[in-house]
Amino acid sequence: MTTYLSNRLDLYSRKPYSLLVTFTRYSEGKFKDYRRTTKEERKYFGSPWIAVFKKKEQNPSR
Repeated sequence: MTTYLSNRLDLYSRKPYSLLVTFTRYSEGKFKDYRRTTKEERKYFGSPWIAVFKKKEQNPSR
């Protein structure tokens, strides 16, 4: 279900300086941060699920 890139982004999202919202792993939240693929995506990637990573909101005071 996961790929190398997904694993790397998962680890990066857990670092304190990450620009990504912490990813919810499958064992913690089932499919919370995953979505179903479209037929076209499934054709190219093979998996029925895609991990969805979200960017953190920027601090407006910066």
